[in-house]
Amino acid sequence: MNLQEDSAEDIEAGAPPFLESNEKAMEMWEDVLEEDEAAMLLASPDNPASISPARNARVSLGKSEERNVDRILRAAESDKLKLGINTPGGQVNTAYKISKNLMDRFDEIDVYVMEEAKSGGTTISFVGDNIYMGPMSELGPIEPQVPTDEGMVSATTYRNAFENTKEELSGIHPVDSSVASQALADQLDIVQYQNMLESIERMEDNARQILGRHESINDNKAEEIIDDFSDQPTHQYEILYDRASEILPDEMIHRSGEKPDEMSAFQRWFEAYSGAESASHHTVLYDPNLAD
Repeated sequence: MNLQEDSAEDIEAGAPPFLESNEKAMEMWEDVLEEDEAAMLLASPDNPASISPARNARVSLGKSEERNVDRILRAAESDKLKLGINTPGGQVNTAYKISKNLMDRFDEIDVYVMEEAKSGGTTISFVGDNIYMGPMSELGPIEPQVPTDEGMVSATTYRNAFENTKEELSGIHPVDSSVASQALADQLDIVQYQNMLESIERMEDNARQILGRHESINDNKAEEIIDDFSDQPTHQYEILYDRASEILPDEMIHRSGEKPDEMSAFQRWFEAYSGAESASHHTVLYDPNLAD
């Protein structure tokens, strides 16, 4: 069998329950992949996961994705990878570990952004020697979200709100600003604020290390890329191809139309899993070099 899925039960049974679009994708990959190439899909389903009777949330990258990716990559035999990705992001350390695993395992990586590769998904995309984006593909700011009593909050937005408020107060006479300054201090959880600052620093450092694998990106260029991907209006801000092509080197970012067969195969694959009910990302590997 030359297909590995993220269901241990299916892998052991040796007969994954293929959907029609999944079967079609396998046929397409047989014609598309060159010697010593494998294809892998890391996709979050469209259906949100239920996290309480009253709350739903998009599936994000976490421990289960780390285990799935590690198990599947240990089975791979090819040295080159085509990676299709669709994710809203997730834990900072998970995105980095997946990226590191991919970089250590493959000599060449091409990344195909299906619909979105946001936040941690953007840093994973940076492993690509080539990144292919379609008209509906989007990357996002590389800045973390941190849990608070009010829910998930953008660390950069939290930091900017504090810094902007502090700057506004600095222009007010000390007598007039004392009450406002005290109100600001009462609202600030200094431990949480420090945690957010450290999360931003850690995510940017992860991106810096991933970008370092590219010969066309020196230290100065890496800092420019990180600054551009970090300095966005909101965590949800979409970075489409036109904007991404202004930030990343020309030899790294491409329109998906340059690889229509590969993008079509990934789209077929994605259709097989995007509507599935699941509490985790679907991780699937097709490697023709694996023994049947």
